[in-house]
Amino acid sequence: MNKGLLTIFIFVVTIGQSFGQVKRNDITGDWETDNKDSLYYKSDTIEFIQDANWPYRNQTCDIVVLRISKSDFKFINSYLCTEPGRERWTNGKQSIKIKKSKTGQTIEIKILNKVETFEIIDYKEERVERYPWDIKKLKLKRV
Repeated sequence: MNKGLLTIFIFVVTIGQSFGQVKRNDITGDWETDNKDSLYYKSDTIEFIQDANWPYRNQTCDIVVLRISKSDFKFINSYLCTEPGRERWTNGKQSIKIKKSKTGQTIEIKILNKVETFEIIDYKEERVERYPWDIKKLKLKRV
């Protein structure tokens, strides 16, 4: 590979990473993922979605929710197939942080003394005709 082509490639990759960064405001809200058969705890790659109608279309009872606000964070296990639905979370200290890494960005979830780290693989917003809010998707890889 010649030197000019290599320089252009490195420039494009660097520009792509600097503009593709996720900020705390981007992930504010409720993020949900399927936890059927403890999928959240067993899977290497997890896709979270921020869409009010997702649990009803997905046909699942077990959901993991990351409830993120500007100053607070809750990791919630939800079970929706009984009336009323149930939510479980830890009352102890919980936090979520976005950090830069060599390959991009990571999300660090801390609940009491347990820390889980995920690499951000993809983040995208999709416009939907049915209501004025975007659907957001966040794909993470367990590190």
